[in-house]
Amino acid sequence: MVYGLKIDKKYGKPVKGLLKRKKLYEDSYLPLIKADKIIFPLRTKNDDSIKEIEKYTREYSIKNFKFKLNKRTRSFRRELEKVLPQKIFNRASRAYEQIGDVAIITIFPEMLPYQEKIAESLLETNKGLRLVIKKTDKHSGKKRTQNYEILKGKGSTETTHLENGVKINLDINKVYFSARTANERKRVASLIKNNENVLVLFSGCAPYPLVISKNSLAQKIICIDNNPDAHEYARINIQKNNADNIKAILGDVEKEIKNLKKEFDRIIMPHPTEADYYFADALKVLRKNGIIHLYLFSKKEKINMVKNKVKNMARDNNFFVKKIVVNEQLHVSSEVKKYCFDIYLKSLVN
Repeated sequence: MVYGLKIDKKYGKPVKGLLKRKKLYEDSYLPLIKADKIIFPLRTKNDDSIKEIEKYTREYSIKNFKFKLNKRTRSFRRELEKVLPQKIFNRASRAYEQIGDVAIITIFPEMLPYQEKIAESLLETNKGLRLVIKKTDKHSGKKRTQNYEILKGKGSTETTHLENGVKINLDINKVYFSARTANERKRVASLIKNNENVLVLFSGCAPYPLVISKNSLAQKIICIDNNPDAHEYARINIQKNNADNIKAILGDVEKEIKNLKKEFDRIIMPHPTEADYYFADALKVLRKNGIIHLYLFSKKEKINMVKNKVKNMARDNNFFVKKIVVNEQLHVSSEVKKYCFDIYLKSLVN
């Protein structure tokens, strides 16, 4: 038996979308149709995000239902259900991140006795995996790296990740990288016009520059990162992908940006914990009419506060904000999300 959310069918599409965005939809099972009602399988009933359904309808119920298995989905969750207690399964069945042939999973304290079974199930059901590792702490330090522990599999944490037509070599233990932002990188690349000069700050092993080089007609792409390991992988990736319009610079953003000319049409700042600190520096090398993609963690109710802060910083540096487009990215917690602020600017100085 699995928890199911029962609602009127006419609200099915938006509610299903909400459940998937909140990672509450259990796609190992098929939804049930009963007369004018639809019942969606849930990963858990204990999540505050479920209350957001009330913006579509207040008439819903959650209880146990017997769903049919969805044969088209991976059998990872079904295998877990065989070996884990239901309470543990509800947490363990959440999505994992796959980078190349390495899977990264989160193990909560109550899951520790079962972590090897979880890793075994993952390797058995996903033949594209070689190694399963778990997070042991949060991203920290100037290099934004994270510590991991190998649970099952063979080989090192070095891998090759395929994304948006490019090959990205990296060592997960030495370089910050998120496969979950692949669509965002493609989105930004699609916005770039012919012959733009692009600057990418905090560029890591160069996923943004590589995707932009492959999927746009940018003229020149400069990327800066202070992690020597990331810089070396960026250099290798640029060469292997024949991305001749990319130049990687090793160094601190604050120092290196002083050596650049005011020639960039677009600046990308994918460091959500510190990017706003360098916003004024970025403006110094932005052309008269330019765009900055600023990534930040924020609560939804503080979005307007962030916009006003951006406008004030721009004004203090002789720029006018023409418009700001806010793009919701990933959920960091029940309240905090990662956002990209597409900021369209115009210089107030001739």
